[in-house]
This record gives sequence, C-alpha cells and structure tokens, in this order.
Amino acid sequence: MADVDWLDRELRHRVECVMVNPNDMSDELGVLPCIVGSSSIDRGYYTDARVSGAIGTRDWDAYIPGAWLRIYHIASTPAMGDVRRARGTFAITDAAITGSAGSLRVQFQLSSALGVLGADYDAWPMTIGVGAKASDSIRAICRKCGRPYRFDAFADYRYTTAAALEAGKSFRSRLYAICTESGNRMEVDPYGRLVFSGYTAPRSKYPSMALDVDDARSPIADGTISPGTNLFSRANRSIVVFKDGDRVISAQADSDPASECSAERRGFVRAELHELNDLPSPQTVAHAQELAAKKLKSDAAPTRTWELETIWLPLGAGDVVSFAPRRYDPFGRGTARKCLVQSVEETGMRLKLTLKEV
Repeated sequence: MADVDWLDRELRHRVECVMVNPNDMSDELGVLPCIVGSSSIDRGYYTDARVSGAIGTRDWDAYIPGAWLRIYHIASTPAMGDVRRARGTFAITDAAITGSAGSLRVQFQLSSALGVLGADYDAWPMTIGVGAKASDSIRAICRKCGRPYRFDAFADYRYTTAAALEAGKSFRSRLYAICTESGNRMEVDPYGRLVFSGYTAPRSKYPSMALDVDDARSPIADGTISPGTNLFSRANRSIVVFKDGDRVISAQADSDPASECSAERRGFVRAELHELNDLPSPQTVAHAQELAAKKLKSDAAPTRTWELETIWLPLGAGDVVSFAPRRYDPFGRGTARKCLVQSVEETGMRLKLTLKEV
C-alpha cells in the first residue's frame, strides 16, 4: 500500500460501498451505487459491538438481498492515484425508506459481526473441561455460530478448573468470557472476521501518530477541542466487604489528604463498595486492607479526556496517539501526553475523536 501523507491538503477523500457474500467474506458481489452523502462509522474501544454505522443509497433495486456491506475509504491525489482502505464489513440490521423529490432514499443501519452475535443465542449449555485450551474453545464457538475468525499474537490458556457456560447466553458473551479468562481481547477486522489477540494495556502501546494543536500542519479543526474530567465524581474511599456465613471481613482505604480528590480537599466522602464473593487466602483483615488499597488506585484515579475533530485520518478505537493540547489543557502545561483513542465517529471526510489520557 502506498505511503500516504495524510496531512496533505491536496488529498481528496471518497467512500465506496461493496456488497459482500454473507457466507464468504472474501466474495465481493459488486458496488452499491448511488450513495447519498457519506457513510458514518462509529467505533468504540469499550463497546461490545466495537463498530457500527449507517449508509444511504437511492438505488434500492441494485442491492442484493442478504448481502453484507463493506465500506472502503479512498484517498487520492493526481500524483499518487487511489489508495483504498477497508473500514468495515457490516450486516444490515434495519433500513429506513423515505421519499424525496420523486425518488426513494434507503438508509441502512449497519452492525459488525460482533454486533449481530450479541443477539445470536446458544440454546444448549457448554462445558470447558480441565486442560482445555482457550483457542480450541473459541474455534468451537466460531464454527457453531458460523463466523470467520483469526488469531493474532493470541496468548493461549489452559483451564485448570472446568467452566460451565449455561444455556441461553449469546455467542458473543461466551467469547468475551473466554477472552477475559485467558487475558485476550476480541475485535472485528475490516473484512468481517473476529480477531482474537493478546491484550496489551493502552499505556504500553507506542503512539502511532502525533496530534499537536500548534503544529503548522495540524489536522485538528479549529475550535473543536473540549477537555473533560471525572475528577469530581471519582471515589476517595474504597471499601472491601467479604461475607462467609456469619463471618464478615471488611476494610477501607482513603485517598491521601494531599490528593486532589481527597475528602480533606473536597469536604465530602464518595465511597466505592466492593462486595467480594471470594477472598483469596489469607482471609484476614490485613489482606482485605491490601485489596482495598489496590482498589483505591483505580477507583480514585481521574480520567482526563478530550473531544476534537480532525480531517480524515487512518485512526480507529484502540489506537494510541501523542496529543499536545497546548492552551486547551486545564490539567497541565499543554505538553504532549499519551492518549487512547477511545471512540471515533467517522465520515468520509472527517473524524470526531474522544481521547483518553493513559
């Protein structure tokens, strides 16, 4: 693929939508013509479906019933020609048909493979035996629900105790449960395949792109930066409670008085209660106190975010960028900090990003 200068102001963008055989994601059936406006794609790092979207057409008759839709973003300059990037492959879950100026417009609501799996339930229970590999269990579920998949630097895991997955649960929830147990993450790639890979904490990732408000070639749209913080709603006390019959073990940990969210500085307490079903050995107050202190680190840590708009860039939820907010920084000196791309609202011309400092 050509090396694209995404900050080139001569770059032109457009969207193409291709119909795809739902039983063979590599089989493209033809272009869906007469796209109205631009597609919209919503990506969320913490959402179950990971990605969803919408696209409109004025040519209902050209759509092949049952086909999935694959959206391509095409960037071009006279010197470079076209560079195509698949941005997502989607099932159609709803359609709104309206009449306008003597013609029909069809707006398709789009869902990723993970989105549709949320409503695909397994009528039978499933047992994962002692010694079973997480990868084999994932393969069995994907085959059962008919979804293509791949592993990418997957951290395999053997079950040391049997796991019973009850009947009536969605295939998606089963796959998420296995990923959680094995320390992996589930995504969906632009071609509609489920992807299982070892989890990497965002703070451990290297930034793929630098966004600097004051750079002469900054892609950030003027006047679109909105900082945010949940500093005032974070807990400043964490309480751990373990009950075993009549026996109760509890402990609490409080933020340091010098902390910006401490009760001493706020003038009130906001506690987070953690009721434990199991307290690992030793089952003592001292151990509960240690757990409360660990919980407090995440309960009290404020999340700092920025919302901003940029020209179209090849970014997705889960990417990490270096972001320098400069004068728009109420939390520091405006210098660059590492941020997770938490969510993306994407059209063919622009992105609306939510960045979370990590």
